[in-house]
Amino acid sequence: MAISSNDIIGKAQTILQDESAVRWSTTELLSWLNDGQREVCLLKPSVSAINQSVTMVAGTKQSIPAGGLQVLRLVRNLSSAGAGGKVVRVIDRDVLDTRKPLWHSETATAVVDHYTFDELDPRTFYVYPPNNGSGYIEAVYAVEPTQVSSGGNITIPDIHANNLLDYILYRAYAKETDQIGGQRSAQHYQTLAASLGIKIQLDSVASPNMRTVAQV
Repeated sequence: MAISSNDIIGKAQTILQDESAVRWSTTELLSWLNDGQREVCLLKPSVSAINQSVTMVAGTKQSIPAGGLQVLRLVRNLSSAGAGGKVVRVIDRDVLDTRKPLWHSETATAVVDHYTFDELDPRTFYVYPPNNGSGYIEAVYAVEPTQVSSGGNITIPDIHANNLLDYILYRAYAKETDQIGGQRSAQHYQTLAASLGIKIQLDSVASPNMRTVAQV
């Protein structure tokens, strides 16, 4: 069941003892909810993951479509009609560079065997052998969450509603000038980070390189 932004904001107002939105306006709390969605996806990219067919270009260097934030996994080659084909496996970049120094200039094909990924360039991936520009690949990648409008439903999975509540409270208490407000703010962010941190460790989905890599 979809969770409304109003439900989360209402809970925040109750905890803040500001049901009449005197100290913190509803518009302000909504803006923090949207900030919270982005923060959750930053800490745990798989929250906003989608699975799409990506058209490859000629060569080894490829990228996910506009709006994509980070490659999470490449699954398999696809036909132009979307039918499944040969699986594609992640490979260590150093393996390719060491064993096949000219791999970027090898004969191009429509079907690729491997891909490599660099966390420092999260939207880009490289395929081996080079693609001839007619290939398609099934990709799982993170995208920026859709902005929530007033009264609208959150656009990340409902299970993260409490994470958004903690983020709103973190931002609200951060406005307080006394020590107690600062402590409460820090506690709510620590709760958010701890919750997502545990899930990141269990899922191991932030980087394709966390998986067993193939050998050429």
